[in-house]
Amino acid sequence: MRKNKHTIYEWIFLVFLAVILCAAGTHIYSSDAKTVFKAKKYTVLYTDKGPHEETFRPALKPIPTIPNIYLFRSGNISALKEYLSNKNSLLSEEPYFNEIFKQAKIHNINPCLLFAITGKEQSFVPKDHRLAYKISNNPFNVFGSWETYNTTISDSAEIACKTIIKLSKGRPPNIDFIKWINTRNGEGGYADDTEWYIDVTTFFEILNTKIY
Repeated sequence: MRKNKHTIYEWIFLVFLAVILCAAGTHIYSSDAKTVFKAKKYTVLYTDKGPHEETFRPALKPIPTIPNIYLFRSGNISALKEYLSNKNSLLSEEPYFNEIFKQAKIHNINPCLLFAITGKEQSFVPKDHRLAYKISNNPFNVFGSWETYNTTISDSAEIACKTIIKLSKGRPPNIDFIKWINTRNGEGGYADDTEWYIDVTTFFEILNTKIY
């Protein structure tokens, strides 16, 4: 009888100890979870398969030399992708679409401007072109052309963004932005063709209307 009495007390003690340990464990887990949550922030970028998490970046800073319409903002990304798909553009697929969009966001450039440039430079890179996959590495023709500088879409998109920002400096307020970066009044711009800006402007206005 004495033995059974001790067994009951032991069971009560074990149950009490288990409750304390569980409570402590829950507190530790909750604290850790809060720490992780606070330390890790995300911004969501578009992908073909849905949103994915990208390391948090600070809020985009204005670029004084670039008009607001050419700066990055959220919009109807699906409409932009649909337009490219209707053009049979390889750039509507991954990784091309998301990398161009990603670099546009990072550098605070309207993605419509980047895609408009690919429209002028490479007709949006048609999928049925026999060299489409090579051209799509540099559809902006940075550093001359995709033939002389064949890199990755992320690299060429980044260079295109930085080039736009660099060329935007010194623009007189009475000169159209895209026209200015075209040749910078003969001082050397994005393209030697002095009418380059006409098609880029047309594509930009079409895309900008669809996405915004």
